[in-house]
Amino acid sequence: MFRSFASFVLMLLFLGGCGASIGSLEAFAPVPLEDSAFMPTKEEIKSGKTKVILTPIDDTKFTLAQKANLGQSLYVELERQLSTSGTVEILDRDISQKFENEIRLSELNQASQMSEIDLSVAKYAISGSLSNAQFVSRFVQTQRWQDKKGKVHLIPAHYIYTASVSGILKIYAIPSMKVLKTIEFSDSARRSEDSKYYGSSHYPSDVGGMLNQAGRSAIHSTRHDFKNYLAPKGYIMQQRSDGKKKIVQVNIGKADGLKTGEEVDIYSVQSSTNPFTQEEETESIKIARGLISNKIDEHRAWIIIEEQSQEIKLGDYIKANYTKEFFDYINDFTKGYSGLI
Repeated sequence: MFRSFASFVLMLLFLGGCGASIGSLEAFAPVPLEDSAFMPTKEEIKSGKTKVILTPIDDTKFTLAQKANLGQSLYVELERQLSTSGTVEILDRDISQKFENEIRLSELNQASQMSEIDLSVAKYAISGSLSNAQFVSRFVQTQRWQDKKGKVHLIPAHYIYTASVSGILKIYAIPSMKVLKTIEFSDSARRSEDSKYYGSSHYPSDVGGMLNQAGRSAIHSTRHDFKNYLAPKGYIMQQRSDGKKKIVQVNIGKADGLKTGEEVDIYSVQSSTNPFTQEEETESIKIARGLISNKIDEHRAWIIIEEQSQEIKLGDYIKANYTKEFFDYINDFTKGYSGLI
């Protein structure tokens, strides 16, 4: 088992060492770009972080969660993950309080009670609620066994404690208050201690702490889902090639959360005719994938194209593609292994 784990770690280290470097831009000649059929508007090409309103996580259905102040703990972790992404601006909590009632009205299909000015402050609102908050205590009796050499082994009687948390996050469009995306989150925290009591259940003093640990871990494990959805768009401005490598420039950079070495997807907005309504519809099609290069400043970045299925056009756009980091794989491996014990 250890050898497999070590090999897994070395493989990830090797993959993580692959970079995205451009020597000199002068070595790349400009390549003409055809205009996209759906060019971005002046408002869309303004760089800047995505403005988001974050409302409290509802924990009112679970007494155990309320005692542990779990909803607040989840809110703080979600706020932390969004803030550290570098691409999201979370608006003042006073504004968030106004939107709590707005979200309730939208779910009841009732009209908005907020002015257009209030509704124009952000692009998205995020709310969440718990679907489960549970703590289980399991007693394990003393275990003894003798190995082939005759040595007696002893595992004392002990309790295994498990805290489980799950729920959903909803991302709303503003001002329509339409639900754009629903993200499920769930995780658990587990520990054991030698038994001082004999019985089927026993509740330690840190039940609240374990629930909060499980909740924070659940939000952390889904961070790529909401970060990818909220990542700002960067529009293709120009393209160059040195005959072997193709690079494109976009109108967002460090100030918008881009980092050298990160992977991005490139999309093209295309139209099609609905066969039932005969109406024209648009959708974003992924046409390429690339890496953000070392040629990056506050509001511009060059991207090295790695894969491409269609011709890139002026006005096509990128979105950051957040993927698991090295320690995420380590944590997944550790959780999977501990679950077998």
